[in-house]
Amino acid sequence: MVNSSAVQEKCYTHLSLAEREEIAIALEQGRSRRSIAASLGRNPSRLENV
Repeated sequence: MVNSSAVQEKCYTHLSLAEREEIAIALEQGRSRRSIAASLGRNPSRLENV
């Protein structure tokens, strides 16, 4: 039996236009994807295809 309180549902969300713009600007400034992800509160792997 699975304890329902221990199971977390994953919530997938797309990057917003504002986040994409912020990422583009930060990349142009030479910031790392890891630091950009941290400032957005996102997982660094989320920025791989941006």
